[in-house]
Amino acid sequence: IIDALGSPFQPVGLYYYFQKDHKSHDENEDDENYWYMSTAFLSLVLGLGTTMVAFMLRKIKFSPFCCNASVRTSITDFSVTAAILFFTVLDKVVFKNVDTETLNV
Repeated sequence: IIDALGSPFQPVGLYYYFQKDHKSHDENEDDENYWYMSTAFLSLVLGLGTTMVAFMLRKIKFSPFCCNASVRTSITDFSVTAAILFFTVLDKVVFKNVDTETLNV
Protein backbone atom coordinates (compact mmCIF):
# COMPACT_ATOMS: atom_id res chain seq x y z
CA ILE A 1 0.00 0.00 0.00
CA ILE A 2 2.84 2.37 0.83
CA ASP A 3 4.45 1.80 -2.58
CA ALA A 4 1.15 2.47 -4.32
CA LEU A 5 0.88 5.84 -2.61
CA GLY A 6 4.39 6.84 -3.56
CA SER A 7 7.81 5.34 -3.20
CA PRO A 8 10.65 7.69 -2.23
CA PHE A 9 13.02 5.64 -4.40
CA GLN A 10 11.03 5.53 -7.66
CA PRO A 11 8.88 8.12 -9.46
CA VAL A 12 5.71 6.01 -9.30
CA GLY A 13 2.68 6.20 -7.08
CA LEU A 14 -0.44 8.23 -6.56
CA TYR A 15 1.29 11.26 -5.02
CA TYR A 16 3.51 11.75 -8.06
CA TYR A 17 0.48 12.54 -10.24
CA PHE A 18 0.26 15.88 -8.42
CA GLN A 19 3.54 16.98 -10.01
CA LYS A 20 2.90 18.94 -13.19
CA ASP A 21 6.03 17.63 -14.92
CA HIS A 22 5.37 13.93 -14.23
CA LYS A 23 5.78 11.75 -17.32
CA SER A 24 2.19 10.44 -17.09
CA HIS A 25 0.88 13.88 -18.11
CA ASP A 26 3.01 14.13 -21.26
CA GLU A 27 0.63 12.33 -23.59
CA ASN A 28 -2.24 14.72 -22.72
CA GLU A 29 -0.36 18.02 -22.66
CA ASP A 30 -1.87 19.16 -25.98
CA ASP A 31 -5.45 18.44 -24.90
CA GLU A 32 -7.11 21.66 -23.72
CA ASN A 33 -9.68 19.76 -21.62
CA TYR A 34 -6.99 17.92 -19.65
CA TRP A 35 -6.02 19.21 -16.21
CA TYR A 36 -3.44 17.20 -14.30
CA MET A 37 -4.93 18.06 -10.89
CA SER A 38 -8.27 16.45 -11.72
CA THR A 39 -6.49 13.30 -12.84
CA ALA A 40 -4.31 13.28 -9.74
CA PHE A 41 -7.17 13.90 -7.30
CA LEU A 42 -9.47 11.30 -8.85
CA SER A 43 -6.64 8.74 -8.96
CA LEU A 44 -5.92 9.40 -5.28
CA VAL A 45 -9.60 9.11 -4.29
CA LEU A 46 -10.03 5.90 -6.27
CA GLY A 47 -6.83 4.37 -4.90
CA LEU A 48 -7.56 5.20 -1.27
CA GLY A 49 -11.22 4.25 -1.69
CA THR A 50 -10.28 0.86 -3.09
CA THR A 51 -7.97 0.24 -0.16
CA MET A 52 -10.57 1.37 2.38
CA VAL A 53 -13.36 -0.80 0.94
CA ALA A 54 -11.05 -3.83 0.74
CA PHE A 55 -10.12 -3.44 4.41
CA MET A 56 -13.76 -2.92 5.42
CA LEU A 57 -14.87 -6.03 3.55
CA ARG A 58 -12.12 -8.07 5.19
CA LYS A 59 -13.46 -7.12 8.63
CA ILE A 60 -16.77 -8.84 7.82
CA LYS A 61 -15.21 -12.24 8.57
CA PHE A 62 -15.35 -11.68 12.33
CA SER A 63 -18.55 -9.65 12.47
CA PRO A 64 -22.09 -10.87 13.19
CA PHE A 65 -23.36 -9.63 9.81
CA CYS A 66 -24.58 -11.93 7.03
CA CYS A 67 -26.33 -15.21 7.57
CA ASN A 68 -23.51 -17.65 8.35
CA ALA A 69 -19.75 -18.10 8.49
CA SER A 70 -19.40 -19.47 4.95
CA VAL A 71 -20.97 -16.34 3.42
CA ARG A 72 -18.71 -14.12 5.52
CA THR A 73 -15.68 -16.17 4.48
CA SER A 74 -16.63 -15.89 0.80
CA ILE A 75 -16.99 -12.11 1.09
CA THR A 76 -13.63 -11.89 2.82
CA ASP A 77 -11.93 -14.09 0.21
CA PHE A 78 -13.04 -11.84 -2.64
CA SER A 79 -12.87 -8.49 -0.82
CA VAL A 80 -9.90 -7.13 -2.77
CA THR A 81 -11.32 -8.27 -6.10
CA ALA A 82 -14.73 -6.76 -5.29
CA ALA A 83 -13.19 -3.44 -4.22
CA ILE A 84 -11.10 -3.21 -7.39
CA LEU A 85 -14.06 -4.13 -9.57
CA PHE A 86 -16.34 -1.59 -7.87
CA PHE A 87 -13.92 1.31 -8.19
CA THR A 88 -12.98 0.40 -11.76
CA VAL A 89 -16.64 0.48 -12.78
CA LEU A 90 -17.07 3.75 -10.86
CA ASP A 91 -14.11 5.25 -12.72
CA LYS A 92 -15.18 4.08 -16.17
CA VAL A 93 -18.91 4.82 -15.85
CA VAL A 94 -19.27 7.84 -13.56
CA PHE A 95 -15.98 9.64 -14.32
CA LYS A 96 -15.58 8.68 -17.96
CA ASN A 97 -14.57 12.22 -18.97
CA VAL A 98 -11.57 12.30 -16.61
CA ASP A 99 -8.42 10.55 -17.83
CA THR A 100 -7.07 8.43 -15.00
CA GLU A 101 -3.97 6.30 -14.90
CA THR A 102 -4.40 2.57 -15.43
CA LEU A 103 -2.03 -0.34 -15.14
CA ASN A 104 -0.43 -1.60 -18.33
CA VAL A 105 -1.02 -5.32 -18.03
